Amino acid sequence: MRCWLPIKLMELIASGISELVCNEWWKRFDAQVDKFTFLFITSFLKGNFRNQLNYISSTHNNIKGAAIGVENLLYLAEGLKRGSISPQDFYASFANDELCFAVETA
Repeated sequence: MRCWLPIKLMELIASGISELVCNEWWKRFDAQVDKFTFLFITSFLKGNFRNQLNYISSTHNNIKGAAIGVENLLYLAEGLKRGSISPQDFYASFANDELCFAVETA
């Protein structure tokens, strides 16, 4: 199973600074969750965001991440809802790059 975490929490967990996160919610994951990813959601992607994704990945045990614009986030949500995108396909697309999903027509 997979789960994605905010970058700041990944840093806190990795550094052992648990007193800053009082409820330690990450310890409540099902024992089957063994892979983690990260996702930036933004209204606009520009510049060297791929380099930034690669840097974050390399400094956090090579956890794969991605970035997604809000328009593609809506396409993703609709694809997941319709079943045309599986959760497995979604997580498999994390490759330190932008996530893009095609517009579906009925």
